[in-house]
Amino acid sequence: MAKEKIDTKEIVPQTSYLPALPDPKVISEVLEKNLEGLSPSFEVIKIPTGGGLSWAIPGDEERLEKEIVGVILDHYKCRAYWSEKYSGGNLPPGCSSLNGLVGQGDPGGECEKCPHSQWGSGKEGRGKACKEMHRVYLLTEDSIFPYLVTLPPTSGYGKYEGSISSYMVRLGGKLKSYDGVVSKIKLIEDKNRDGIKFAKAQFFRVADLNAEEVAKVSVLAAKLKSAMRQKPIESEETEKVEEE
Repeated sequence: MAKEKIDTKEIVPQTSYLPALPDPKVISEVLEKNLEGLSPSFEVIKIPTGGGLSWAIPGDEERLEKEIVGVILDHYKCRAYWSEKYSGGNLPPGCSSLNGLVGQGDPGGECEKCPHSQWGSGKEGRGKACKEMHRVYLLTEDSIFPYLVTLPPTSGYGKYEGSISSYMVRLGGKLKSYDGVVSKIKLIEDKNRDGIKFAKAQFFRVADLNAEEVAKVSVLAAKLKSAMRQKPIESEETEKVEEE
């Protein structure tokens, strides 16, 4: 059976990938006026636990989808550490880093030198106590505010076909910017060393935006950049995934 080519465009039976966006000038004016001194909230889409292969899309009525399609407005690495075992609720970490380099809180400091970010520091000597995540802000046709898709280490830094890292490298190799194409994110199954199933994200390029769409998306991304980069990490992003 021929191996699926991850770096080629996939045809998706959908005619619209973006919300209705006005002229870039209107986008800029409205967001500047309405969001002055405020930060929009971004609804979170998480990798499902237990090896589930459907995304739970938040909304008035949560729905399950096999794939999510949209334009990536931003993506970056971050870290979070909880000194106590998760016991429910949406709690901030004791220490976190929104740039993946320097932690704020207890213990704080340079991430690479922190004992909690070393292999073997996690539960029962597995993985890292300080969780490395990769945030992806995906603009879909649902709203002009993107979803926050948080990838755990296996999806954020794993080496496999269609991982976020290999996807970004391939886009770059074609001189395509991630915010200039429509991306699709599927879920595929894997197993940890104990044979427990877990899901990981797989990225595809669906289509290229036209010049008008690129201009509108660029203005929207620029206006939301600060909010996307400064959103505090909470436990809702880091529910247990059987990955290590």
